[in-house]
Amino acid sequence: MGEISTPIVFSFFIYLFVPFIFGALAKKIKISPLIGYIIGGLVLGNFFHNLIDDQAIKNFAYFGILLLLFTLGLEINFSRILSFKKIIITAGLLQISISVILISLLSSLFRFNLLQSFLIGIALASSSTTLVAKIIQDRGEERSFIGEIAIGMLLFQDIAFIPFLIIFTSISGNNISPLAVTLDIFISFAKSTLIIFGLYYLGLRIIPWVFNKIARSSRELLNLFIILFIFFVMSLSLVLRVPTLIGVFIAGILLAQTLEHYHIFSEVRPFRDLLGVIFFVYIGSNIKLLTVAGFLPQILLFTTGIILIKILVTFFIFLVLRFHSKTSLSLALYLFQIDEDAFILLSSALFNKVISYENYLFVITSTLITLILTPIIIKNKNKIYTLTRVFIKK
Repeated sequence: MGEISTPIVFSFFIYLFVPFIFGALAKKIKISPLIGYIIGGLVLGNFFHNLIDDQAIKNFAYFGILLLLFTLGLEINFSRILSFKKIIITAGLLQISISVILISLLSSLFRFNLLQSFLIGIALASSSTTLVAKIIQDRGEERSFIGEIAIGMLLFQDIAFIPFLIIFTSISGNNISPLAVTLDIFISFAKSTLIIFGLYYLGLRIIPWVFNKIARSSRELLNLFIILFIFFVMSLSLVLRVPTLIGVFIAGILLAQTLEHYHIFSEVRPFRDLLGVIFFVYIGSNIKLLTVAGFLPQILLFTTGIILIKILVTFFIFLVLRFHSKTSLSLALYLFQIDEDAFILLSSALFNKVISYENYLFVITSTLITLILTPIIIKNKNKIYTLTRVFIKK
């Protein structure tokens, strides 16, 4: 076996070194490293062109998405969901519904068509579970009333996001008629429902028994079987032509029922973290500064509109539900940003030619701005309340 060529080694070193530096800097200034990785990707995409084959990085990034959703399935506690208080479900439904409608209307003002506007409304209505949960943890607010409500809302949004992911990952830009789009949605949902129930049946009757039996025989075999099972689910999803993202998510939910789910999570997590970093670096590398600069004023105006919509919707929902104005505003400021899962939906829409590359950059740049602003706004939420309380009810 020959030596790896020097250019390849150097390219991988640069590709990982740059986001590492920006991730470390982000951590240093108490911002989520996720933001640093994206900024690192932006630097790579604009100043280190053609460093590594784009298709290879895209494949690694996509597998990172798969592992992110797989571990999300592992971590979800359905008993906790069932124990949600009525207030979280009510507020969650209202927040998602109203936000989708208003963001869709806002998008239409920026000359997005009906399908694109609805897609953007869905993609941008949710908040960032990863970023907000980390901030809540860093601030020691996990067991506070606001922290518990915010985390409950985030988890509710994550669950609500899944059906829309099923629908929009199947829509092609070639489907220009409402009938074709409706048929596409119906077929995708029917097939996805079929595989979900099939996997659920396997999970209840077969998967725990298989994994527990293999675990007793050999840890090495169990580790290999974990990867084999993920690829099996991916292959089954491809054969049935349903989204692989949903397939691996359900696989994670099923494996959460096994006695070995903690071991499975610990084995998959390092790969998820590394490939997840590559995914966010890849997202940042797709933003071309020269292209974005051409419509930066429109992006800033659109982003301002999104932030105002999400803050006002959440604030008034909790105010109507008889929360104190300070609590309502605090929750609104915790949940105003755009979820990083929007990258998944928008990347899929770009791949399926539902949106153009320019539109993709437009919305993704807006998403990045809200993520970058989040730690700053949450840190100053008490000051913001002091400045605005003369305009709101106590």
